[in-house]
Amino acid sequence: PVVFLGKVSPETASQANIKPVTIGTVQGVVVPSASFSPLPFAVALQRAGIAAAHVSVGSLNRTLRLANDHFTGLKRFLGTDKTVHAFGAIQKPIVALAAENRDLANPVSLDFMPVAINVEDMATNAAHAARRLRQMAANLAGLFGFEAMHAAQAVDLRLEASKPVAIAAATGTFKAAFRQAVPFL
Repeated sequence: PVVFLGKVSPETASQANIKPVTIGTVQGVVVPSASFSPLPFAVALQRAGIAAAHVSVGSLNRTLRLANDHFTGLKRFLGTDKTVHAFGAIQKPIVALAAENRDLANPVSLDFMPVAINVEDMATNAAHAARRLRQMAANLAGLFGFEAMHAAQAVDLRLEASKPVAIAAATGTFKAAFRQAVPFL
C-alpha cells in the first residue's frame, strides 16, 4: 500500500471509496498500490527450484549409472552372488523423486486470479513456490540417500573383488558412518 500524508484531496479520497484517516494531528489515506511487489522473491524461489530439479536429474543419472553393469563392470544392479535383483526395483522410487522435482520446478508465479473486484490484480504465489521448494529439498535428501547407498555398495563390491580402489580419507569416513546406518546388501 501507499500512505499519503497531509491534506487529502477529494480526488484521492474518492479512489475505491477510500476514506481519509486522522490520527492525532496527522491526516492521510492508505491506498492499495502495485508499488511494491514480492515478485523478485517468488522468482528467486522458482530459480532455486529449477536448479534443484537439475541437481535431481544429475543424482538420478549417477545412481542409475552405478547400477549399470556395462558402465561399472560390477554385477547388474550392484548385486552379489547371494542376491537376485539387488537394487533393481529401487530404481522406480528414484526415478519418481526426480520426476516429481521436475514437475515441482514449473513456475507458479503466473497462476493467479485478480481479486477484490480487480483491485488486487497482482499475485506471486510465493508461499506456494516456497512449499514446492521445501518438498523438492526433501525429495533431494531421498535422492542423495539412494545415491549414497549405491555408491557405498559399489565401493564395497570393488573392495570385495580385490580390485585396487583408492578412497579419499573424507570419503572413507563418510562411508564408514553411512555403513553404520545402512548395511551392505
